[in-house]
Amino acid sequence: MKKMFSVLSIFVAAAVLMGSAAFPSTALAMPAADPLDDALAKAYQAEQQWLAQQQEHIAKLEQAAVKVQELIDKAVAEGYDVSALQSALAAFNSSMTSAKAEYQTAADLLAAHNGFDDQGNVTDRQSARQTLLNARQSLRQAHLTMSQAAMDLRQAVSDWRQANFPQGG
Repeated sequence: MKKMFSVLSIFVAAAVLMGSAAFPSTALAMPAADPLDDALAKAYQAEQQWLAQQQEHIAKLEQAAVKVQELIDKAVAEGYDVSALQSALAAFNSSMTSAKAEYQTAADLLAAHNGFDDQGNVTDRQSARQTLLNARQSLRQAHLTMSQAAMDLRQAVSDWRQANFPQGG
């Protein structure tokens, strides 16, 4: 009886093993994710986040330009010379036009998502890589242009205030 039980146990164990081999789990059937594809997908998400952050920065800088224009209008009404502020604001607006064009280029590239599917997964590595490189270049240029324009406008306002309202005077 013991011998029969042992033989039966072996057959049952063999049947279980054969059954599991015939129907592998989906975890075993799926190929391992490619680290390069994962890195490209993460970079795509990062570029989209940077794009959203730049949209917020553009909105804030546009509000700053409105405030500077209000300062100019008020100063003109009070008889101050605002030619330096007007020139600085015109240069700022010109720079912002360039920055917005670069931003839009990046937005268009990421929206087209060449090399990626609608969920941001890599479908073509070379196209995905090129999309990321081009979008990053446009976002970087937009960032640099906006940063310089903001610093220049801020400095112009500071200089104008110092010239017209010196400390202690």
